[in-house]
Amino acid sequence: MYIVTLTDFVKSTQPMAWRRFERMCTINPVRQFYKSFENAVTQDGLISVLRHGFKHRGISFRVCYFKPESELNDLAVENYNKNVCQCIRQWYYSEQNQNTIDMLLAINGIPVIAIEPKNQLTGQAALKLKTALADVTDALRRVCGTGAEGSR
Repeated sequence: MYIVTLTDFVKSTQPMAWRRFERMCTINPVRQFYKSFENAVTQDGLISVLRHGFKHRGISFRVCYFKPESELNDLAVENYNKNVCQCIRQWYYSEQNQNTIDMLLAINGIPVIAIEPKNQLTGQAALKLKTALADVTDALRRVCGTGAEGSR
């Protein structure tokens, strides 16, 4: 997870909430925010947190904004346009080895989709793909918390 990307997004879209949060968590607010996000994902699941956000001590945070129904609300359009969509190649998910996920799609620094392309012509068959996806799913669960959606 890219916590700096996520906190930069929150600071730019929800400045009043972030200032309140910093006043409450004076010692390393970025780390405290990460822990609060991680707890919300563990409790509610990643999809729920992406859709509805989460609360920390009465402060509501949104971690992404979906496309508004219309362009009548300028703030909704502005916040939607501030989403940071990333495509990351060769994402290292473990500090203990050099294992990587071939491609990771993230929104505002939050990993949401892992891609492991395989090619039968080079010997990368479906069985290897299944093993690779199981490893990726386990890695994403460790990174995103036990509430992360996905199955083997």
